[in-house]
Amino acid sequence: MAEHGHCLCKNIEISVSGQPLRAFLCYCPDCQRSAGGPCQAVAAFKAEDVTFLDRRRPGHADKFVPFTNLELNDSPSLTTYVIPGSETASGQAKPKVFCNGCGCTIATVPAKWGGKVVVIRPNLFDQGLSAAPPKEEWFVKDRPSFVFGCMGTKVYDEIPDGAG
Repeated sequence: MAEHGHCLCKNIEISVSGQPLRAFLCYCPDCQRSAGGPCQAVAAFKAEDVTFLDRRRPGHADKFVPFTNLELNDSPSLTTYVIPGSETASGQAKPKVFCNGCGCTIATVPAKWGGKVVVIRPNLFDQGLSAAPPKEEWFVKDRPSFVFGCMGTKVYDEIPDGAG
């Protein structure tokens, strides 16, 4: 799988070269707030398969770089907000990376996975959700009663064992 996408203002482009480790809908309260809806569609990738480009980065406006803390900190278009571990289901801090130009969430880098996994919003990809269709649904206990799940997905009341 090779996918390419961007945020609304196109300051940030993102590229992935591998298959998603998981693709799922998450109905947890954080994802509902972040998405502004009943759930958030996400896909987890190996960090080594994810690169990004910041059009506002001096000297690197046309260069894709690894999705690492060092590169994220040097990116003028990205801001990171960290949800404290005391407020997450996993008990681990959850850094959320977003474009400070248009506000799009670009990725989450769950601390539980030690920076080795980057969780991306497939809606950013040029192919949209069809690039990484959800195979699972998490936190269905928090899914609003007026929302029906996806056909053929595995459903979990919380985070599946070994996932997060």
